[in-house]
Amino acid sequence: KAASFFVLRDEPDVRVLARAHKMSKSRGNVVNPDAVVELYGADALRCYLMFMGPLDQVKPWSTTAVSGMARFLSRVWRLVVDTDAELDPDDDGLPKVHPSLSRA
Repeated sequence: KAASFFVLRDEPDVRVLARAHKMSKSRGNVVNPDAVVELYGADALRCYLMFMGPLDQVKPWSTTAVSGMARFLSRVWRLVVDTDAELDPDDDGLPKVHPSLSRA
């Protein structure tokens, strides 16, 4: 960090502001939602946006976080829908899950 800017180690002439801005075409920081939906799915994008907080506030964008949400939804889908993944009461994970569910 140099003054109020962040600089790249390899190229100190490149300066980056240390604050988040709303996405806008004039700033060139727009992410096409169609591309994100094509890669990760609409449900992952919706869950990520809802997880980040109110839609009218400025939030930092992270495509890797959308991929994490897609992995989470995939795990939930496999647990709920996949008939091969059965949970027996004797499983090691069930005693850990039960207190978590009772708190929710």
